[in-house]
Amino acid sequence: MLQNLLILGALCAPLSAQTVEDFETYPVANGAGTPLGLSLLDHTTIANGFGPNLVMPGCTYSTGGPFLQWNGNGFFGQTSRNLCGAGLDLVMQYDPPVTNVSFDIMVFNTAPDAVTVEVFGPGRVLLSTTTGIAVIDGTGVPFSYQGGPIASVKIWATQQPSSPIVDNHEYGGPNLSITGACPGGKTLTVTGANAGAQLAIAHGNAGNFVIPSGSCAGAVLDISAPTLAGFFNADANGNFSLNFNPPAGLCGRLVQVVDMSSCLVSQVATL
Repeated sequence: MLQNLLILGALCAPLSAQTVEDFETYPVANGAGTPLGLSLLDHTTIANGFGPNLVMPGCTYSTGGPFLQWNGNGFFGQTSRNLCGAGLDLVMQYDPPVTNVSFDIMVFNTAPDAVTVEVFGPGRVLLSTTTGIAVIDGTGVPFSYQGGPIASVKIWATQQPSSPIVDNHEYGGPNLSITGACPGGKTLTVTGANAGAQLAIAHGNAGNFVIPSGSCAGAVLDISAPTLAGFFNADANGNFSLNFNPPAGLCGRLVQVVDMSSCLVSQVATL
């Protein structure tokens, strides 16, 4: 059974294959909020004389309003430095796309909101919409999404004139693709894993499976009764490729990859 094999991952302590953005770089004072004077922010940006490397590479932050704002700890109830937009929305765009995203949503204590989160794949394909997320202060309401690949996330305010606030933003994970005919020659490709990570590749039918124990306990697969195809190693860049010829009886089965060093799960691909 897959759950027994995945327990082998307990021999290694999990590492983070995700980028963690805590928005602590910009020197905004406690109790203050500083407009950046721009509506787009990435790791190359210089804002108000500070930068580059204000945020981690791989994500661009933007708003439809006139500027982004960096908030300090204690500013209208915020518990750490964080980011919002002067427009109704805050957009996070990932290059390259990712498969796992999580962040905390806050608002100013004086401005409760019902927040909408939209998740998009490449080509602006809508993957998910979550509406009515009740956010009342700076405590933080967690949001996460697994699947994709995820190209961007948009956070909308529905009751206030400025965007919700984001903090503790994590993104990354293994991307999986399978090309070729079935039956026939297929190529399985994984990108975005940890460098040298052990990869567990499983297949099954559509459904749900929660890894019950070991270092990756709680990780969720989108396949039921999974069968382990094997363990493989990513290269120094976190990539892996495999050419294979599946038998006709496996055509249509779903495949998913677990990065055993981080316990992050890829999206599903079809044989």
